Amino acid sequence: MKTNKIILMYHDVFNKTPDESGFCSPGANFYKLSSTLFEDHVNKISKLINDKRIKRENIVFTFDDGGVSAATIIAPILEKYGFWGYFFVATDMINKSGFVNESQIRTLIEHGHLVGSHSATHPENMLDLSANDNRKEWMDSVKRLEQVLERRIDLVSIPNGYFRNSDIKTLKELGIRKIYTSKIGQYEINDGIELLGRYAITSAHSSVYLEKLITNSFTRFLKLYKQKSLEVIKTLLGKKYMLIKKVIRAVQK
Repeated sequence: MKTNKIILMYHDVFNKTPDESGFCSPGANFYKLSSTLFEDHVNKISKLINDKRIKRENIVFTFDDGGVSAATIIAPILEKYGFWGYFFVATDMINKSGFVNESQIRTLIEHGHLVGSHSATHPENMLDLSANDNRKEWMDSVKRLEQVLERRIDLVSIPNGYFRNSDIKTLKELGIRKIYTSKIGQYEINDGIELLGRYAITSAHSSVYLEKLITNSFTRFLKLYKQKSLEVIKTLLGKKYMLIKKVIRAVQK
């Protein structure tokens, strides 16, 4: 199955240093954009819509982790250009330094944004968890958000993209209807739940690149090809992949 939507996966945004918001490590910081670059992205998309090169309803902004920039920087910029976003929160981090607090989560909802679960503790690899621990991650996270918002939660995104199809049963039992993954171009319905793939956006992506990604199918194909190549490497390296990735990110920093 296919969808015309291009779902963008962002993380945190910062004014001065990446350590202002969200998880702090070379790997995490690689996915953080400066506020200037992020607004350039949103402005570029707004212009593409105004020029009728893309349809507004086909662009989806998603944000993982639940860093405080969701409320202080990201939401105001989105609203300035008439957009709203999906914010996925690692719930054990709520009220902690660098992350959204309960009041900010409620304000996001009041402003028309959507909030979903990004697990409780944000495990590095959820495939390493037992079935019981995996279930607890999602159950605790969804319950926490429902307590904060006093409403049902039906959206989740997968930390680092590690996910089993068997997890769908657990999430369905918790009332989840949409799962946002890291698999580019994915759109399928499994046991009544939508699985939606996203394009990861990093600090290395300029607004010029973003325009190409959104308007050029060949650029999206290259992105997909790169991801499939990485999936092969991940399979071959197993747990060593994350270790090598951390070393590379540290060197890049």
